[in-house]
Amino acid sequence: MNSDEFIAKLSERLNIEDTDAATEMVASVSDILKDNLQNEKKISLEGFGVFGVNKEKECVVVNSSTQQRILVPPALSVSFEVSSRLAKKMNLI
Repeated sequence: MNSDEFIAKLSERLNIEDTDAATEMVASVSDILKDNLQNEKKISLEGFGVFGVNKEKECVVVNSSTQQRILVPPALSVSFEVSSRLAKKMNLI
């Protein structure tokens, strides 16, 4: 499902004839998720799952062909843990 299909389905489910309103809702939710993740806050959506931020430490790697050591800077990555309710519905558990 792409964004347009998602917005159409959301409009249909909420009985919204103006797809611009549904588009604005999706954009707002996306902005809220981004803002909280950038501030390294967890986002828990009941029955869906938890979005979080993982901190990866800096490390030194070695190029095997040149033996040159390279420092890889610390990084942040986004994680998602599916809720047990959703996992059961999808027969993942």
